[in-house]
Amino acid sequence: MARSGRVGWIEHTRAIGACAVALLHVLVSTQSSVEMSSIYVLAYDLVNVTFCRWAVPAFFMITGMLLLDPGRPLGWDRAWRYARRMLVVLATFGLAFACMQEVWSRRAAGMPITL
Repeated sequence: MARSGRVGWIEHTRAIGACAVALLHVLVSTQSSVEMSSIYVLAYDLVNVTFCRWAVPAFFMITGMLLLDPGRPLGWDRAWRYARRMLVVLATFGLAFACMQEVWSRRAAGMPITL
């Protein structure tokens, strides 16, 4: 990995993090769609919190580390510019997925889909 200019531990963290995020989605969707006894819910929550919840913050930190240039100072105006971009992206995708969830929930309940 050193020949291509990549840092090994970053690549390993990203790969393990991707697997943890996939496992997180599988655990949450399985737990919410299948009726389980309390011992299984506890086991799912233990695995979920212990092995999966670190991955999303790790991705944010690695992304920040890779995207921000250490040679340029990071002032409040530049940080606010980055934050606004992230807020726009999160609001856009959050709104789209919230609308999709509302449509599926209403269709499952037999309710009409309205604005």
